Amino acid sequence: MLAGILSTACSSTPAAAPETKSGLRRENFRVEIDGRKVDLFVLKNNAGNEVCITNYGARVVSWTARDRDGNFDDIVLGFDDPQGYRKSGEPYFGV
Repeated sequence: MLAGILSTACSSTPAAAPETKSGLRRENFRVEIDGRKVDLFVLKNNAGNEVCITNYGARVVSWTARDRDGNFDDIVLGFDDPQGYRKSGEPYFGV
């Protein structure tokens, strides 16, 4: 399903705007952990779907898609920044 959503004219460049549909802020992910730079990447398609992925463990942090009523909602459990994953004992949310 993810491949179908992403195959429709998606962009793999990092988010230009600080906010995403799910409310994530890219600057919250721009940190250094264990000497490695972390960032947030946003993939979008023409249907309005959006997937946010961080290079910290290749986690899918959010996935905003339409429900059966046409409303967008985030359908992935995730944290607003990499520190959330570290503080929670490294759950495998989105991995």
